[in-house]
Amino acid sequence: MYKGSNNHSVTASSSSSSNTNTNTIPIANAGSNQRVHPSDHVILDGSKSSNSFGGSLKFSWLQLVGGPVISLLNHDEAKTTFIAPSVTVTTILTFQLIVNNGMLIVRYHM
Repeated sequence: MYKGSNNHSVTASSSSSSNTNTNTIPIANAGSNQRVHPSDHVILDGSKSSNSFGGSLKFSWLQLVGGPVISLLNHDEAKTTFIAPSVTVTTILTFQLIVNNGMLIVRYHM
């Protein structure tokens, strides 16, 4: 069984030290925690992330810690998927969504 862990920590860092444009930090939204069963098709959805600057966003999903290593499909898109691993006890998997608007990067742990 997979149970998401959402610590709501958001870290922003500038991708350029000489940024002269006024830019706002993109909002990373990795969705809600999920509880699934082994072999379930799981969707991690960052499509509610936003960029008030008006431009497009680039996405990157990473597995941080916990449980077996997961192979994420489409890890560089707003939505990524994986098949929940077979486990014998409740297992917490932690993922990070990184959102980049070309000027600023936001990391969201779930």
